Amino acid sequence: MSFEWAAAQQLNYPGATFESWQVSLLDSQGAVTTDFRTDTVINPQGGFQAWRSETFSFIASETAQTLRFWADGGPGGVPPFALLDSVSVTAAVPEPATWAMLVVGFGLVGATLRRRNAATTVSA
Repeated sequence: MSFEWAAAQQLNYPGATFESWQVSLLDSQGAVTTDFRTDTVINPQGGFQAWRSETFSFIASETAQTLRFWADGGPGGVPPFALLDSVSVTAAVPEPATWAMLVVGFGLVGATLRRRNAATTVSA
């Protein structure tokens, strides 16, 4: 998965702030199965941190899971001002071992069908 994010500062807030994103994958019970965190950026008073790209890889443990984005920052009592854009989740190509099992499985099915056809032809 990939996304872009930036950090800004609230209008009229005095002093520096810090922001980051926590990205989690939740199972059907709401438990976190995978957890990533971006680097924390520091904003000077009235500052803006430019857009940056993040990419994380994960393997889902269920067919349907929830992807959660959580903006984190401070200082304490000050909500983060983290901007999020261009979220993209891409399915990965299966591992070579998966392809090998698929090919062996098709081979076994083909061999079984061929043996069954040969036995039927000899019996007739």
